[in-house]
Amino acid sequence: MEPGGLSLLVKPSGAKLWRYRFTLHSSESMLALGRNPDVSLKRARELHQEARKLVASGISPVHHKQQEKLSIVGAVASTWQEVTNGRLRASTATQRDREIKNDLLPKLRLWQRR
Repeated sequence: MEPGGLSLLVKPSGAKLWRYRFTLHSSESMLALGRNPDVSLKRARELHQEARKLVASGISPVHHKQQEKLSIVGAVASTWQEVTNGRLRASTATQRDREIKNDLLPKLRLWQRR
């Protein structure tokens, strides 16, 4: 293991996975940084440094990554609504907005926690 928690996990299948082990608020956790060679050593070190800065600030890099993904999904959903709502009846657009807010986004948040 490299200083600071960066490691390369080699699975029995031969897959090589970059991982960052860290401790935050007395709890150990691990962040997946990517698969080698898709993520080079240089890029793994860059991602590791970014994650270490988050941990030093008291932010979990795992939760930070999940929030970034959710904000991207929210932006895509919002853009999709803007583009397509003009072709829908007002009641249909309202119903779809409600379904995205009450059904889609909460389910994605649950999926992210697994």
